[in-house]
Amino acid sequence: MRVNTWIIIVVSLAIIIGVYVYQYYAVQSTSIEPMPSKGIFIIENGHLKPANITKIPPSNNTVIIALLLSTCPHCRAFWPTLYKVAREMEGKIKFYFIIFRPPVSGHMREIAYYFYNKKLWDGSVPALIVYKNGSYVATWVGRMSEEELLSRIKEIS
Repeated sequence: MRVNTWIIIVVSLAIIIGVYVYQYYAVQSTSIEPMPSKGIFIIENGHLKPANITKIPPSNNTVIIALLLSTCPHCRAFWPTLYKVAREMEGKIKFYFIIFRPPVSGHMREIAYYFYNKKLWDGSVPALIVYKNGSYVATWVGRMSEEELLSRIKEIS
């Protein structure tokens, strides 16, 4: 290989590693609770608490189910925004966080299959599945800014 090829490879690897390091420290340096490695959670009194849901949590309000993968850099980078909005909206909107860690098994797999088989989710993460008064409204896929997330929530409320 020529020298130029090696330079391109080294610079590319440095950029990739830099992005992962930046995302790690961006999440760790915030004043929020770090993203758990796996489990189902809800915000109560401003803090994450373990929750237990089967399929669709019953509610007369708006419910947002966040599907995240603990090894996904986009999910980890989206976590501070999502957590902040969920804390701000506590009491108005219920946020459930379903955080998968590969390999997915047991109850977590059943929940994932339910959303996938109902065509509510295509397996992409991060994903937010929105219900209002017990009925499916929308699925939002991908990372978004706090302003965009709040705007979407306002549209459905």
